[in-house]
Amino acid sequence: MQDPQNYFTEIITGFLSSLSAAGITWFYSRKKQVKEVEALELDLVDRAIRIWRETGEALEAKVNKLEGRVNDLSDENVQLKIENKGLRKEILTLTKRVQAFITKYGE
Repeated sequence: MQDPQNYFTEIITGFLSSLSAAGITWFYSRKKQVKEVEALELDLVDRAIRIWRETGEALEAKVNKLEGRVNDLSDENVQLKIENKGLRKEILTLTKRVQAFITKYGE
């Protein structure tokens, strides 16, 4: 039979060894987990940046296309205003000629 004090010492020694091994394992695994979380966060930030960049590029392309369309419509508007002005003059001239014709020859 073993001495109770030796038995108790062996149990305490085993317990403390296990506890210290668990503590060391936990400490290093925690460091590893923190690094993994930081790496994951960096990966997520990189993804977010890529998504924003792609979205910005897509929006920039759409804006450029719309700016071109606005410029085309502005040019067309200027041409239509010039044409409209000419047509108004022509209507005024024709109206005067019709009135002169009516005055001269009657209805």
